[in-house]
Amino acid sequence: MDASHPTSLVQIAYGDRDILKVNQITDTLAKILREDASGYREAGGLGTLSIDFGAKGEKHQQYQQAAMALYRAKNGSFHEEKEWRILLVDTLSKIENVRFRNTANGISPYVELELPQDALKGVTLGPRNSTPIEFVKSALRSQGFAHHVWIEKSTASYR
Repeated sequence: MDASHPTSLVQIAYGDRDILKVNQITDTLAKILREDASGYREAGGLGTLSIDFGAKGEKHQQYQQAAMALYRAKNGSFHEEKEWRILLVDTLSKIENVRFRNTANGISPYVELELPQDALKGVTLGPRNSTPIEFVKSALRSQGFAHHVWIEKSTASYR
């Protein structure tokens, strides 16, 4: 990975359970996107809210902060996940060693990371994830993580 694009390890905030963190995230988004949203409101809400992701300088940095804020919160019903995320936010063409994979929703970019053996403590399979636990165990074992990682299915629902 290119060192000029730093990654951030962030703990996810979960709805009402982490209301102060969620409020901070919301405040950050409001501050950064206020100017863009004002233009949309002044146009009577007609058309689309268009954010210039090709912006340069300070505005570009603000959009990066907004993008990072968007990925730091989830619905409180997912609190059992106790999720941490590694975020790398920049213009895709500026990130080195980007790879792509096919997903159910289309092509998805990713960057491979090497993790220390003690970095992964557990895996919670989301409510819609149909992967059998034995498959997850095998995948973890193939990467050297199988000895100390717990695996469970989420009890959260999408209702």
